[in-house]
Amino acid sequence: MKTIALIFGRKNSKGLKNKNIRKINSKPMCSHVIDEVKKVKKIKNVYVSTDSEFIISEAKKKNCQII
Repeated sequence: MKTIALIFGRKNSKGLKNKNIRKINSKPMCSHVIDEVKKVKKIKNVYVSTDSEFIISEAKKKNCQII
């Protein structure tokens, strides 16, 4: 059986504006999430669902599938 990861990232957060693209240690938060998921050896594919062009570009740089 193949294990996959689904990552969801909204363009506009209701609680904290732009939280998914805010930088933490000079890297957008969405990139931190993708990097941590990619460390898990059992996960074969990472899929990102978003309405943000910025998150799409970051996910593509890290070889994630966009849905």
